[in-house]
Amino acid sequence: MLCDVSLDLPDLDKEATRRNVEAVLEKYRMYKQIGYEVNETRLTSSYTVRSHGQTNRVTDQTRDIAVDNVDIPEKMRKYCERVEKATQRLPEKERQIITERYLKEDGVYDYQVYSFTFDPPLSEYSYYKLKWKAISKLAISLNVQVFVDTPS
Repeated sequence: MLCDVSLDLPDLDKEATRRNVEAVLEKYRMYKQIGYEVNETRLTSSYTVRSHGQTNRVTDQTRDIAVDNVDIPEKMRKYCERVEKATQRLPEKERQIITERYLKEDGVYDYQVYSFTFDPPLSEYSYYKLKWKAISKLAISLNVQVFVDTPS
């Protein structure tokens, strides 16, 4: 006896999901291109006027900067690694669409990808169909999907 297994996933809100994935990919591209500017400590001390009494709070500027110089680049690296792993799990054509359109450089348009990247070129319809599949898979993989609200 065969068991009917079906995944009843709610429908995705295409526009909201696409915007979320594009925001993730834009952040990835920004992290890769810009990187992190290392902070340095000030050599001269600065004083602030306090109109209240002792707070008994000890601050260590050097420690705070050193922690930021280690933690922030590590968070950026992990974020980029997570996006790269999700992209690598896509089928080849879908991965190529995402890589060429979003991850390589700014100013690449969809028509350039489907006309010049693939050999033979994809039709516009096929391209957008593959692109949506790739975006929906990335959205679910990166947990940025938006489901359509269905009335109960």
